[in-house]
Amino acid sequence: MNNEINKEEGGEAFKEMQRIEALKARLVPSHKKDSRDVTEADIDRVIEEAKILYEICFTPVGDYNGAFAMAHSQIDDKDPMKLFVTRERSIIINAKITRHSNYTVDSEEACVSFPDRPQIIVPRWHKIEVEYMTIMVDPEDKDKFKLSSVQKESLSGRESFVWQHEIDHQNSQFIYQ
Repeated sequence: MNNEINKEEGGEAFKEMQRIEALKARLVPSHKKDSRDVTEADIDRVIEEAKILYEICFTPVGDYNGAFAMAHSQIDDKDPMKLFVTRERSIIINAKITRHSNYTVDSEEACVSFPDRPQIIVPRWHKIEVEYMTIMVDPEDKDKFKLSSVQKESLSGRESFVWQHEIDHQNSQFIYQ
């Protein structure tokens, strides 16, 4: 009986290891291709890719136990979209910084795209104002999704730093370059 339980437990552990390796295999090396705007035609793809990005937020990669957020360009170097997800399950689409504070502060950061590099200090604006879209249920068809109207938000501190980091990814900018 104990052997059967151990085989089952080992089987589950093996499946989990395979799942984690498959997620890590989705990561692409850093690249210089700018992300394109997301359109209504991309919605189904955005939903599927967002699930993968969200899972990677909780996946150990290299020296790190996950990420605060993940940009689409980190898993797609052929057709990267202006899209990132956060650990809090937010899907952020076509984000841009519209205003920022006049001064920067030090932000200690790392990046899953460089899993074996140590954290470094990056100057970031302490406060930013952003415009972005997200996904909403289509009011005309409850079984479909669509892009939301443009949202505006003011961010500060760590949330501001995370958004700046992910928006940098959309623009082919990396903290180690």
